[in-house]
Amino acid sequence: MEIILELAKFNDVKYFDGPHKYYVGDKEYVSATTFIKKFKKEFETQRLAETYAAKRGLTVESVLGDWDLKRDISTVKGTLVHNMANHFHMTHQTLLKLLDMILLKKGIKNVRQCFTNFIKMQRKT
Repeated sequence: MEIILELAKFNDVKYFDGPHKYYVGDKEYVSATTFIKKFKKEFETQRLAETYAAKRGLTVESVLGDWDLKRDISTVKGTLVHNMANHFHMTHQTLLKLLDMILLKKGIKNVRQCFTNFIKMQRKT
């Protein structure tokens, strides 16, 4: 079965970004992220940062700041790829030229590659 036909099964799913909630009609569903967290051990940030900092001669604050920055960058990248995929799904147009103008930093260019791969997969169907 084609991917597009498979994706059409989700046309009734409504997603609200702010609260990160999914609905079909009036019924709320748990997001995959929330569901997976139920089975995952909580990351012991403070303890692990202390161990990491001690081994490398760093301050705990610098380690936590670095981890926060990496988390934030990853979140932005993921949201961008998700939004670009959604835009492509809705309009069949890409935003790659705009993306190139906005994202000039080397670390962010992986988003472009992720979305390029997504488009290639979509065009094969």
